[in-house]
Amino acid sequence: MQLIDTSFSVPLLGQCELLLCHFYPQHWDANTPKQYQIDVPQYLLEKAVDKRLAEYVAGRHLAKTLLQRLNIGAQVERDEKTRAPIWPQGIVGSISHSKGIAACAVQRQTKIAGIGIDIEHWTPAKTAASISKEVWLPEEQHLLNHIDWSFEQALTVVFSAKEALYKALHPQVGKFFGFKAARLCLQSGDSNSGSLCFELTEHLHTAVPKGAVFKLAYYCSDDWVVTGIELEHKKQAQKSRD
Repeated sequence: MQLIDTSFSVPLLGQCELLLCHFYPQHWDANTPKQYQIDVPQYLLEKAVDKRLAEYVAGRHLAKTLLQRLNIGAQVERDEKTRAPIWPQGIVGSISHSKGIAACAVQRQTKIAGIGIDIEHWTPAKTAASISKEVWLPEEQHLLNHIDWSFEQALTVVFSAKEALYKALHPQVGKFFGFKAARLCLQSGDSNSGSLCFELTEHLHTAVPKGAVFKLAYYCSDDWVVTGIELEHKKQAQKSRD
């Protein structure tokens, strides 16, 4: 049995393709990396459980596919300390996975400054209730009351969007910041797809100050939600001529 199903795309991002695939950790075996031609670090092979190894190969398989479409043959390595992907020179990308589904988006750095994506299955009611105070403020929830989502679905969408924002900003910020560092301030769209705007409530970096606003997109299926953001290059102010 194969570990990975045929990949597919969903309409989420503007500058790059978002590629997804279903995968089956129970089908992992020692030949899987060779089958998909993915280099798995030896330390990971020795320490990680089959589920984690399956996630790694599925995500890198998508990344490899997208890089090949950009005529890039290099693979995505892994930072042993931070566990973050190491993208080829001149490339930005993001990988996410959740319970047997993986997602990846990749683009040249000449087109976008950064990217963050996240995919989450709908959070169970008990879990949502226990983490809600960590994820959002009451006013954030109220902004989504008009959408045909359950409490658990609304929380999952915001949780995922803040995770995607973290992935996009962390390479520039260089430090951890929590869910409360960004506050939902605007929503557009419906229960299937749309956008969310978040305002930073903390100063994270000279280039990422308090009050900065970021727009993320979301796309929902029956079982999961995927969110993402592409960071644009800041336009350089032209020097005036004397």
